[in-house]
Amino acid sequence: MSSSDIIQGIDASYATFAPHIFEQFKLERNCKVFVQDTWTGNAWPGGKEHCARNLAMSLGAGFYTAPYINIWGARSHARYHIDRGREPVGDMWPLMNYIEIDVETDSVDINCIIEAARYVIELHQRPVIYISPDFWNNHVQGRTESLDRELVRLAPLLKASWGPNGTPSSDPNLRGMGPWASAMGHQYSGSYSAYGVDVDLNIFDRRYIEEGAMLANILRMNIDLAQVALRGDYQLLVAKLKYLGVIR
Repeated sequence: MSSSDIIQGIDASYATFAPHIFEQFKLERNCKVFVQDTWTGNAWPGGKEHCARNLAMSLGAGFYTAPYINIWGARSHARYHIDRGREPVGDMWPLMNYIEIDVETDSVDINCIIEAARYVIELHQRPVIYISPDFWNNHVQGRTESLDRELVRLAPLLKASWGPNGTPSSDPNLRGMGPWASAMGHQYSGSYSAYGVDVDLNIFDRRYIEEGAMLANILRMNIDLAQVALRGDYQLLVAKLKYLGVIR
């Protein structure tokens, strides 16, 4: 995959951003994706208002924006965690590029991960699974070949693998792990400081991110394309899709 197929990104939890910080990351590090932790360890990092403010500033700065929501436990816990992670996002939910299901706390049953992905889809968003090779191999319980396949069908992978002590990996890449043949992203550094904030560093598959932006733009314009199609008004449907740049 060439550098033109990659988008740089950052993610944060407690760091307090300001508009000029987003601009610095964009102009000086060519970052275009921002991911904010919105639920971890039975709490909102920095408070719900902190999370919502960072997300809103990211959208305002023109970043592709997403929340990451930590889940753990049995299948019955999945929807609770997603709902808590949705709270800071609020009305911005449809504008998120994707929803990152963060799997890195305690042990988790694979059915919990699958249920979380299904719930995100029910909520009209795109689930992505964030997990490290070690966590997948040693802390995900109840795995079977068929459940592995079901998870891959529901959600792409954002893998986490760093250098020693969270330093940047020498090989950022979009190769897969476990049952995933490839990844939509790679968090390749878990410890990076710049412009007064601490963040993690990521790369993303440009095509995946830009597809999410297209869907968010449709929702921004409040265009119900499904209803247009159901009415059989295909000329209007084509006109709207051309206006959005979806087709030529």
